[in-house]
Amino acid sequence: MNYLKQMYNIMTELTKKLNKLIKIIIFGNDEIHTVNNLYGPALLV
Repeated sequence: MNYLKQMYNIMTELTKKLNKLIKIIIFGNDEIHTVNNLYGPALLV
C-alpha cells in the first residue's frame, strides 16, 4: 500500500511539472502567472 502511495505521489508531481512545461511552451514564461490565476483551478479539475 505504501508503495502505491509513493507511485501516486511521483505521478502527481510529474503531472504538475508537465503541465507547467506545457503552459510555458504554449503561453510563454511571462504570461504563466496570469494563466495560472485565470485557468489554474479549471485545469486542475
